Amino acid sequence: MSVTMQASRCAGAILLLAGILGAQAQYTYTTFSVPGAYSTIPYGISGTNIVGLYVDTYGNNLGFLYNGSNYTTLRVSGARITKACGISGTNIVGYSTTVNTTQGFLYSNGTYTTVSVPGAADTFAWGIFGSNIVGNYQTTNGAHLGFLYNGANYTTLSMPGETGTYAGAIYSNNIVGACINSSNVTQGFLYNGSNYTALNVPGATLTETMGISGNNIVGYYQTSGPSYAFLYNESSYTTLSVPGATQASANGIDGNNIVGAWNNGTNWLGFLATRILPTLYISQSGNMVTLHWPSVSGWSLQQNANLATTNWSASSGVTTTNGTNYLVAQNPTNTLFFRLQSQ
Repeated sequence: MSVTMQASRCAGAILLLAGILGAQAQYTYTTFSVPGAYSTIPYGISGTNIVGLYVDTYGNNLGFLYNGSNYTTLRVSGARITKACGISGTNIVGYSTTVNTTQGFLYSNGTYTTVSVPGAADTFAWGIFGSNIVGNYQTTNGAHLGFLYNGANYTTLSMPGETGTYAGAIYSNNIVGACINSSNVTQGFLYNGSNYTALNVPGATLTETMGISGNNIVGYYQTSGPSYAFLYNESSYTTLSVPGATQASANGIDGNNIVGAWNNGTNWLGFLATRILPTLYISQSGNMVTLHWPSVSGWSLQQNANLATTNWSASSGVTTTNGTNYLVAQNPTNTLFFRLQSQ
């Protein structure tokens, strides 16, 4: 949780303003693509750094690192396909494909290190958090299983009762991904190190979870036909509406930033969705105190007389003018605390 605070004293009252982050917020969307690329598909984000896959005009599948200003191509020597899937700090994971096999890789300080589950036919590294890497592998008999690699040992991940498990991202001890059941239906999952929880967008015929940061999970779902990006806060699902998209997928998340890909009907482009966080302000004129904040949907003003309690209640008397919300307190005589809370 990120909290910003500001206090003002008026007529014996102290008003503490705290902007508290919640899950239901609006986003600004920024489109980006590798220069000259036919398609750009971001998969992971860490701070200002984004990694993914792009397809050039010759049909080559190459990885990329984008720092907000410059693009760097990532390509494993001898590989036909290089796909950068996850990033944590300066460490990047992904996988590369040659004529004979697919192997995961860890890219750090300019060096590629192979990530390969012992005895596996193919290994795909998808996510990284600190020194822990997750992904999936295919056995020699064709089974698909997830894995967790801590730099020394590989641990197999398999959701009970499912025919295939694919680990896509990791945050602390929590892992998300997708699994396939005996009816060939794909659903997402959350694994906390002890238990698996199935994740399904209500009404969807397919749900795949792609990224996790704190309690927030992103991915995509289908009902019939196109894919839609979503955000899940472990209690409710929100569809992310990328402007102009015929379909979209949210693939990675870090704090208030989400990356993914959207289709304009012709090709795929990257997007960066940045959460709009309203700031609560206070001003004083004589014995009148005015609170004001941008009118962003999904937020409400709450107040409390004692921070030692949880007795927050909705503030009454809020008005809206030209996109700004206002609450005016005339001659306040008691201590009041205010916060913006997402709904």
